[in-house]
Amino acid sequence: IPFFDQPPVAGQAVGTFVSADSRFASAVANVPVPLSVIGVETWDLRSGKRLRAATISLPSTPTFGTWATADGLRTYAASADRVGVYDSTTGALLAERSFASEGKCWALSPDGTLLAYRDLDEVIHVLDAMSLRTLHTLPGHTDQVLHLAFSSDNRWLVSAADDDTARVWDLTAPAPTCIALRHPFRVDTAAFSPDSSLVATFSADRALRVWDRATGGLLATYPNELRF
Repeated sequence: IPFFDQPPVAGQAVGTFVSADSRFASAVANVPVPLSVIGVETWDLRSGKRLRAATISLPSTPTFGTWATADGLRTYAASADRVGVYDSTTGALLAERSFASEGKCWALSPDGTLLAYRDLDEVIHVLDAMSLRTLHTLPGHTDQVLHLAFSSDNRWLVSAADDDTARVWDLTAPAPTCIALRHPFRVDTAAFSPDSSLVATFSADRALRVWDRATGGLLATYPNELRF
């Protein structure tokens, strides 16, 4: 798909998002000048046609990330002290939230209904992605949270951190609980299998590990022989 090779958007794609049914793909681009403008495009993957393209002017440079819902209807931009939700077609601000403590390490659920980030105290916050209202506050990590990812059904959230753990959170409980997946080294990233039954993690020892999501049991370890 030739993202951002047609007017009105010109820039380098910094994120691509595909819908759960593989029908739509959206991408966000940073426009070189000015840095406070981003571009958003959405494509129909079945027909190969571009559905919409727009630029959005932001109040400040989105230093902590920009991303879009897979259907391209909403775009998010985060800076050191705020996050905003924008209508991707009109550029109108739909919701905004400010932070006393920086919000970092953002993740948007596959269906675009949940948004997660961690603050400077390494507490994870799960928000309603439309209103930005807090739904859950998840303390537990003791060092920097490096990655967050939702399961395909939004029931689970996995967090990877510098405290040598990945934590799997059950978001269906009123007070979410977690299972800690303990590693010998820092955990850089984590992801769920499509059916959410497995969790894969990649850690600083360059090993890929596969875990049983329900029990937290380690099922397999794959050392990285390529040493990338």
